[in-house]
Amino acid sequence: MPDRPSPVELALGHVEAGDLAGAQNCLQADGDGETIGARYAELTGILYARNKDVAGMLALGRAGIDYQLHQAERAAADDSALSLKLRTAAKSLAFNVAANCWPGWSDDGVVIEPAHIEDGLELAKLSLGLVEELELAPGKLATASWLVGALDLAAGRPEAAMASFDRARTCSLLGGERS
Repeated sequence: MPDRPSPVELALGHVEAGDLAGAQNCLQADGDGETIGARYAELTGILYARNKDVAGMLALGRAGIDYQLHQAERAAADDSALSLKLRTAAKSLAFNVAANCWPGWSDDGVVIEPAHIEDGLELAKLSLGLVEELELAPGKLATASWLVGALDLAAGRPEAAMASFDRARTCSLLGGERS
């Protein structure tokens, strides 16, 4: 009996056919919030690294973040630990998808359009907001601030970038890290 394709493999087929809604349905078909969130993270990684599909990565990354934050909100009253895990996972997904929109990586075959930088910046700011909300360590705040700065710089906003880089440096020093 042949192995059944995983939900991520099925979703990838939908993405490649231009059916993002079908991809979301595959990812969300069965499983708990953590499992489904992990599927989104896996798929966005494949879309970027293997398929070189930045637009698809952004669309499904955003869908995964929205899914996790919605599930976290639903869980908040009954299971604060689960809500925290889901918000933390949403923060990580937002950061990773945003980081992939930084053109400085110069990954072979990946084309970063100006709109991708703007979308990535929006996700980087969301990730930064979640770092603040979750009251994570200064090192996490430094890294999230740096990414906002890097994307602002890539978008041609050097003043905004410098403000974020200054914040990243300050947070790094507060966390005991050398700059």
